[in-house]
Amino acid sequence: MPQPGDLILVHMLEPQAVGSYFSRERWPLHITLMPWFGAPATLRSQLHVGLNQVAQSQPAEQVVIGDQALFGPNQDVPVELLTEPGALQPLHEALLSLVQLLQLPLVNPQWTGENYRPHIARYNGQHVDAGDAFTVADMYLVELQRDSSCQILTRLELKGLNG
Repeated sequence: MPQPGDLILVHMLEPQAVGSYFSRERWPLHITLMPWFGAPATLRSQLHVGLNQVAQSQPAEQVVIGDQALFGPNQDVPVELLTEPGALQPLHEALLSLVQLLQLPLVNPQWTGENYRPHIARYNGQHVDAGDAFTVADMYLVELQRDSSCQILTRLELKGLNG
């Protein structure tokens, strides 16, 4: 379970304001690029430098929504999968390499690397449909707060559309 101060990297399907908050139960629709991880204050500046380097080196990717699936420990969380899940694998691997280089603890390491399955979870009746297409051209760094809300700390643009 993520703890206050833990971070996550996501692509938001609709633009969000840096500095804004949302309830942990009311996430905007998003694709997780790097699941929750810890980052002590002493490593935050190194993390930001590394994230900027990753963003400048990774292209934006076009993704298309595919099949539905059920995730979660009880297989009861409805999600939409991407038709080409490998499209985001290079970005995920670059972020995972950064987290590992800085020796930051992953909350759920079992969902990283070869087990990374990009998806969009349904929240409060919000969802996307099979065939919908999106460009993953940025990523947001989000921090879990003590009151269980989430704050968007920064937005990083990727280098441009691949291909």
